[in-house]
Amino acid sequence: LLKQKVDFTILKEEICCGWPWFASGCNEEFDIAKKENIEIFKEFKKVICLCPACYFLFNKYYKPEMDSKTEFKYISDYLKPSDVKKSGKVGVQHLCQLMNRDKTGVDKLVNNILEKSGYEVAEIPHWCCGGGLGYMHRTDVIDKVANKRMSDFDAAGGDYSTTYCPSCWWVLSRYSKTCKIKPKAKDLFELLL
Repeated sequence: LLKQKVDFTILKEEICCGWPWFASGCNEEFDIAKKENIEIFKEFKKVICLCPACYFLFNKYYKPEMDSKTEFKYISDYLKPSDVKKSGKVGVQHLCQLMNRDKTGVDKLVNNILEKSGYEVAEIPHWCCGGGLGYMHRTDVIDKVANKRMSDFDAAGGDYSTTYCPSCWWVLSRYSKTCKIKPKAKDLFELLL
């Protein structure tokens, strides 16, 4: 954002978007989070989200109840190719929470930016990393999904494995070490510096 000269601030106060409560059917708790966040957001023209669950909830469930014209954007909307020519092969964990909802084409956008930066993009056949809320409830299932995903990255070969979702990054950074896969886990934003 600094590189693109985007005038931004980091919120002094912020609370969870309420996704865990929303997904668990705890409507009262979700409504409390929504009300508190709407109060915080009303003074901003744009809110840039780093989390796909936040992006989804803010656009679908917060925005209709807001008096302000706050616009919610996902961080991928601000990605640009690196100024420095890069090299290497990158496997990308794309975001099921965006791609299965209303943000189609984000995978092509990210792949294109990586390619314009000089990277070769390796296709990873599945979207789900195994992260998200499931980790709190079914670690056995999540372990299997995450291990499968790491084997996908290893089979694709390459130098790096990356993502642009906090939940995916949590899985990728941890399981890439425990599974000892060859591609080094690097945050997408770090790859584009």
